[in-house]
Amino acid sequence: MYINNNTVPKSAVADAGDPIHTGRNSQGEKNYSGSSPTANLAGTAEKRGKIMPETTIDTHKFHYDVVDDCVVIRPDGACNEKKIESLATLADSEFATRKNLILDLSGAEYVDSPGFRWIVRQVRSLEGEGRRLLLAGLQPTVKRAYKLLLLDKIVPAFDTPEDALADLGVQSNNGGN
Repeated sequence: MYINNNTVPKSAVADAGDPIHTGRNSQGEKNYSGSSPTANLAGTAEKRGKIMPETTIDTHKFHYDVVDDCVVIRPDGACNEKKIESLATLADSEFATRKNLILDLSGAEYVDSPGFRWIVRQVRSLEGEGRRLLLAGLQPTVKRAYKLLLLDKIVPAFDTPEDALADLGVQSNNGGN
């Protein structure tokens, strides 16, 4: 996996066998560019006037935010098997550990079977650690599949990341919330 993120602190990638980076450039140096996923950042959605920082793993772009003990991750485009592998790498990285996870699917065109399987595995894994996974911003096609698969019985979905944060008892840093 290749994470394109220049300012990721070495401590975020050096432990556990570089969990968010395995790519190197032609000189053998680690390849990073973008914003640090360890910063406590304001705002959880661009459409509400706040820009979320972004990072790229392999060729897959993700926006993210850290609010108290929650990480909000928003993948862009189709959530196919390759993107889900990159999402799993980001969600399992040091900056996301020991935190609740909100998966903002407002930018996801669709989620295929491996994506829904990963969500179920992630819910079980996080619950075993006393953490939670919540979904937000489901597009109509994603919401239809989510309900058909009965995922609404095991993972809650909210209209916005702010609603999910409120369910966790966390106040968003997004201006008036």
